[in-house]
Amino acid sequence: MITNGNNIGKFFGLLILGFILMAVFGIFLQKKRMERYPMVTYQSELKGEISEIRINRGTLAEFKNGQKFSLPSSDNLSYTPYFIGRFINRGDSLVKSAFSDSIFIYRNKKKYYFILGKRVEK
Repeated sequence: MITNGNNIGKFFGLLILGFILMAVFGIFLQKKRMERYPMVTYQSELKGEISEIRINRGTLAEFKNGQKFSLPSSDNLSYTPYFIGRFINRGDSLVKSAFSDSIFIYRNKKKYYFILGKRVEK
C-alpha cells in the first residue's frame, strides 16, 4: 500500500512539473512572437500592401516588403466582417500615419477605416 501511494505522489508530481514546463514554454513562444510582430501603437507609421495575415490572439500581418506587425483589436460595425483581422485581405493596402489612431484600408478603389484599438459604431 505504501508503494502504491508513493507512485501516485510521483505521478502527480510529474503531472504538475509537466504543466509548469508547458506554461514556461508558452510564455517563451509568446515573447518570441512579440519580438517578430511588434504591436502597432499611436506613434507607429505603416504603409504597404498586405502579403500575409494571421489571427492568433490578435492580428498578425506582414507587408510585401517583409515588415511584420501586430494590430490591436479594432472594430468597425459598418463593415462585414467588422473585426479588422477578419476584414483585411491579402493584396489590401494599409496606411496608418504616425501619431494618428486611424487605420485606412484601400481595396478595389474603396477606402475603409478603423480606429486603433477601438470600436467604431456606424
